[in-house]
Amino acid sequence: MPFTSPQLVLTELPPGVEIRAPAWLEVGGALTVPLAVQGRWITLGAGPDQDLVIRDQPASISRSHCRLISRGGAFLIQGRLHPPGYAINGERFNDCTARPLRDGDFITMGQHLTFRFTMPPQR
Repeated sequence: MPFTSPQLVLTELPPGVEIRAPAWLEVGGALTVPLAVQGRWITLGAGPDQDLVIRDQPASISRSHCRLISRGGAFLIQGRLHPPGYAINGERFNDCTARPLRDGDFITMGQHLTFRFTMPPQR
């Protein structure tokens, strides 16, 4: 079965918060997770050196906020040791434990941005 890329669909952006990068991202818009996630960690954060650059204003996403990987068909997310961390389906984490993601999970990064993790059907 060929590997298809998951997406992070922005589902929530509170009033007064804006996306600085990518500038085109709005509620309902999606970031495609690069194919490199298969077997290699990809990084998400506000720093220009991240694989997926996401900046909010007021800022709550750190330079290197979290990372994703696909291993054996399972997707994992791992945060860094900093507040405000991230949440999966409302449960907040700010440690370095890798946690599984399932299609439809909601990921809150920082204090403001919530994404729905979507995995296209395998062909």
